[in-house]
Amino acid sequence: MFSPRRDRTGPRRKSAPARRRALILDVLEERIVLSGGPDGGGTPDGEFQTLDAPLAIDEVAFRNPVAGAGYQHQVTASGGTGSGYSFTATGLPDGLTMSASGLVSGTVGASAAGTYAVAVEVKDDGGGTASRPFAVTVSPAVAPVPAGAIGSFYTHRIEATGWTEGATFSAVGLPTGLTITTSGLISGTPTGPAGTSAVAVSAVDADGTRLTLGISFVVNPAIVFDASSPPRRPAVGSPYGYQVAASGGSGAGYAYEATGLPQGLAIDAATGKISGRATAGTVGGHSVVVKVTDDQKASATWAFTLTVNPAIVLASGAIPSPAVGSEYSRQVAIAGGSGSGYTFTATGLPPGLEISAGGLISGTPVAAGGPTAILVEVTDGEGAAASGTLQVTINPALGVSGLGTAPQGAIGAPYGHRLSGTGGSGFGYTFAATGLPPGLSLAAGGLISGTPTNRAGSPYLATITMTDAQGASVTRTLSLAINPALVLNGLPLPDGVAGRAYARSLAASGGSGSGYTFAATGLPAGLTMSAAGVISGTPTEAADAPSQVTITLTDGGGASITRAASILVNPTFVLQGAIPGPSLNYPYESQFTATGGAGGSYTFTATGLPPGLTMSASGLISGTVTTGPGARYAVVVTVTDAVGWELSRQYNVTVDPPVSVADDAPPATVGAPYSVRVAATGGRGSGYAFSATGLPDGLSIDAGGLISGQAAAGSEGTYEVVVTAVDPVGASGSATLSLVVAAAVLPTATPENPYAATLFGSNGTATGYTYAATGLPEGLTMTPDGTILGTPPPEAAGDYVVTVTVTRGGASTQVPYAMRVNPPLALTVEALPGTDYYAPYRLLVVGAGGSGSGYTFTATGLPSGMSLSPDGVLSGRPKVSSGVPYPIVVTITDGAGASVVRTYPLAVDSRPFATPGLVTLALSAQSVEAGSAVTFTATVTPPAGGGVPTGWVLFFDGTYDRNGDELLGSVVPVDGVATFTTAALAAGSHSIYAVFIDSPEYGRSDSARLPLVVTPAPTVTTPTPTPTAPTQAVPATPAVQVAAPAATAAAQPTAAAQAVPAPAASTPDPLAPAPAPARVSARLAARARATFARARQAVAARPTFRPAARVAARPMAAAARLAARLRAR
Repeated sequence: MFSPRRDRTGPRRKSAPARRRALILDVLEERIVLSGGPDGGGTPDGEFQTLDAPLAIDEVAFRNPVAGAGYQHQVTASGGTGSGYSFTATGLPDGLTMSASGLVSGTVGASAAGTYAVAVEVKDDGGGTASRPFAVTVSPAVAPVPAGAIGSFYTHRIEATGWTEGATFSAVGLPTGLTITTSGLISGTPTGPAGTSAVAVSAVDADGTRLTLGISFVVNPAIVFDASSPPRRPAVGSPYGYQVAASGGSGAGYAYEATGLPQGLAIDAATGKISGRATAGTVGGHSVVVKVTDDQKASATWAFTLTVNPAIVLASGAIPSPAVGSEYSRQVAIAGGSGSGYTFTATGLPPGLEISAGGLISGTPVAAGGPTAILVEVTDGEGAAASGTLQVTINPALGVSGLGTAPQGAIGAPYGHRLSGTGGSGFGYTFAATGLPPGLSLAAGGLISGTPTNRAGSPYLATITMTDAQGASVTRTLSLAINPALVLNGLPLPDGVAGRAYARSLAASGGSGSGYTFAATGLPAGLTMSAAGVISGTPTEAADAPSQVTITLTDGGGASITRAASILVNPTFVLQGAIPGPSLNYPYESQFTATGGAGGSYTFTATGLPPGLTMSASGLISGTVTTGPGARYAVVVTVTDAVGWELSRQYNVTVDPPVSVADDAPPATVGAPYSVRVAATGGRGSGYAFSATGLPDGLSIDAGGLISGQAAAGSEGTYEVVVTAVDPVGASGSATLSLVVAAAVLPTATPENPYAATLFGSNGTATGYTYAATGLPEGLTMTPDGTILGTPPPEAAGDYVVTVTVTRGGASTQVPYAMRVNPPLALTVEALPGTDYYAPYRLLVVGAGGSGSGYTFTATGLPSGMSLSPDGVLSGRPKVSSGVPYPIVVTITDGAGASVVRTYPLAVDSRPFATPGLVTLALSAQSVEAGSAVTFTATVTPPAGGGVPTGWVLFFDGTYDRNGDELLGSVVPVDGVATFTTAALAAGSHSIYAVFIDSPEYGRSDSARLPLVVTPAPTVTTPTPTPTAPTQAVPATPAVQVAAPAATAAAQPTAAAQAVPAPAASTPDPLAPAPAPARVSARLAARARATFARARQAVAARPTFRPAARVAARPMAAAARLAARLRAR
């Protein structure tokens, strides 16, 4: 621990009078006003007044203390009364206090490091006060000085905190060998003795302030290494370990490092153990320096030479395998390492085996097994260790097979008997023997062979030794008897004849005298030899030379001899010929021959021939069969050779029926390859020659009966073809074929429409044929009778090549046909645009797909007033309305008769209303007499800024039930005003309203409903007037036809007007009044005439208004109804 002491080395403070004088002198020029004057002695003799300088704390910064260290600092003040100063302070670090004289002292707290804001206040004896703040920084405590060790170079720098830079250091009491520089670096090599020294280190800063630190400096004993056990030599690849032992220094916290170690070895920095495995290429000496440093940083080094030996090479892998019961010895091979002093151990040795310290594996295995892994470990003279794994298999006990089954030998008879080994390695056996009979020897492979020459010592006892591939051996004894010589009797052998039975018996003597068995090789085919010595059988093949036969005789003791013999087999007796079926009424010949037997001349006879046929002695069957067609005959032909041997063979003969030709063929297709073979039966049954007449153009028949080619264009139809077949003997037959030639193209199909087509139309097909087709469009199939049925789906549209396979009686042919499936028939209109009640409507319904042309259209469910023309024009004015769309069912039919049905919803009254009040209605009267004219005026007023309305105004009578209200008339507004006059209202109460429709700008709008009362007219009887024709022609009024273009989903129908000529002058005027009935009053008739006149004038005048878009307004319907009512009265 440090014990700092603070000394003030600067000038001492002046005495109070001196300070007073200095104060007066310092401030004289600025602040003192003098009165009177000094005396001659230098002392003022008069009175004077002074003005004291302000009281202030001297601005001398605090020396920064160190945590845990002692501290002193003097605070001073000046001014005021100049005396009686009393100091206080707040905010001082922990452990420090301030005396009344201004001295800050104490020992700073160990954990008080940090910066403090210290406030110091001073009072003088006149009661004046002053204060000043100071910043005091407490430095952390200085770390303890590390200990040194004798003989270890030491270096440590003293850090003095709390002083300005540039402090000068000095020390007293450092151990011998150490010095300190003025910069605070303690260095050197302690020489001892070990122990603790009290060292005082002082630092003086630039202004002379001194800081003294007391240090307890420890010098530890010297660090030494234990070299009593020098490092062992490692071997390449072997685990290595050597513990470096150090003592002295601080005795704790040793850290080790080493340089120069062989590659693969390293030192543990914490324990000092050198370990690892030296790598290849490190063999030889290495200069190693080990350095140890204690926890005080004292260190020492040790240099030594470490020699790396070569790697220890220990044999591994499989070693020779011993056998159970056989002694075993095997030295484990080793090299490398120290080269001497090896010590071996092993684990896993099979029972009965052990290893010596010198590495010899020996013993006698007691049980078979393995392979067994033996772990062998070896340590060389330097302690380097290595290990290896040996594989050993303990083989079963050795045995010699064949000792008890060795056959007896015979004098002069070749001897052969093989011995074999068992157990041990299972292979690589070698044999040796002593004591075998004269003339015999044992080969290394175990074969006893030779020819016995003497039997004086029979039976002989031979010693047999066998060694396996692993060196294990066993010795056994063989007993072998030698008998007298063998003799074979019954040679030479007689010759044989192919096809005739053969028999010959052989006999034997000598040898064991019994148990003889015979065997032979090389016998002719068909002959065998029994063990009893009988050669028998029937030779099957003749030979030009004798067969060389080897006969082996073996006696009961196993001795055997072989002898050579020969057998000649003469040719086989063979009858050659055939009796093909004769044809009725045709000449017949068939020649027979013979070979083999004894040869010479042959004589032939036959029995059972069909009537009309005979066989000559030379073997010729001839004649003409006249009866029994189709009958079967069993004919026996016999041939006799020159010595009288006979050979007979039976033949089944059938008289052929007449030649017959199949009378049908599959149909052909124009332009398609055709290939059909006509079948024939009867006669000779084969070899027919065909011809034909009446074939279609492009087809022909070859001699083999194949009708082929391509039917020419325009050859469709049914042909009567006569086909004739002639067999090889001239028998013939004919048949008439009905050959149908069909068109090459199948009828066109349309998706989702039923399809039915018979392949060959009304011509039919020949009997017995079945049909199948591939390549048909999806949804279509072919029945076995050739009819194509089904309904193709939309995705089947396209062109197809249909292959039709025609089969009869297992034979088939294929005919290609072209077929088209039209695109799906469809209505291209996706939706019908909605419309208003009584609004003109026109839409062109368009079709696609199918046949592509000839479309016709029909529809059901249309609202009243609308229709669909056959060419697809949907037009009219809907006279009904509904909140629910009308389901319109439209049917399109193409030119091929295919049709598709589609349902469309049609909304009537679907357009939105305009702003209420767009249409206003005014009546010319609220009450009129029946038959009197009343005028309705509808005004269409557009919203502010809107354009002139265009459209129609409909006038209704009713309660605004469109399906029940009566339409009185329709008028095109002119400049927004539509006027309609009628006198056809029946007596009673009416509710009149107007509807503005068909306006692209404003949609639809309804007026308010106005009541109108029509009172009954008085009834009068008047004579029936004679109607007269009008004297003046009605001016021709151009009519206007309104055509609505096809509606689309994006836009409502718009109207286009086209002027057409008015009816001719001679046409009756539809507005002319009908003759009034006799009961109509003159007044009522006059009113009617006036109404018609006004209507006529309105119609005649209307074309003068807005000629660009004018429509004739004709209140014809109302007038006609009124006329009808008048007639009915």
